[in-house]
Amino acid sequence: MINRTCFHAFHWFNLEPTLQEFHRILKPSGRLAIVRNNWNKEDGFTQENSNLMKQISKLHPLAKKKRHVSITSLEESPHFINFRHSVFAHRQELDLSGLIGRIMSSSSVPNKGYEREEITKNLKILYERWVDKKGLVYFVYRTDLYLAEPRVIITSNQF
Repeated sequence: MINRTCFHAFHWFNLEPTLQEFHRILKPSGRLAIVRNNWNKEDGFTQENSNLMKQISKLHPLAKKKRHVSITSLEESPHFINFRHSVFAHRQELDLSGLIGRIMSSSSVPNKGYEREEITKNLKILYERWVDKKGLVYFVYRTDLYLAEPRVIITSNQF
């Protein structure tokens, strides 16, 4: 059985052609899995980092583009059936270099310049405020897993 998985990039895709292509490449016994990690803003560190990222994203032109794709589109797609959704808790442990690397890899962070230096400075302050005795900070996530099966379409030439 061949399965295809999409991790937290689904919001970048042009939805209808993407779902058509996922359907095309999946075997009838395959499954589509889409995983999205959303920051759990009930956690203090995660909330502060989210606030910092909102400030950062205002500096980047990509932030102005609407990239949120509703998962409802998958549920309503004629290409998939037996839609299921599960929620999990997830925590990412990061030291200072891991934190900086994680945030700098985000599409909303400028690639160079003064803003990038300011971001690094603010991340170091955030890290110092929240670091534990192990030298780690923790992003707390709500992980959503969406599963669907391809709709099998029988054509007249299959008989």
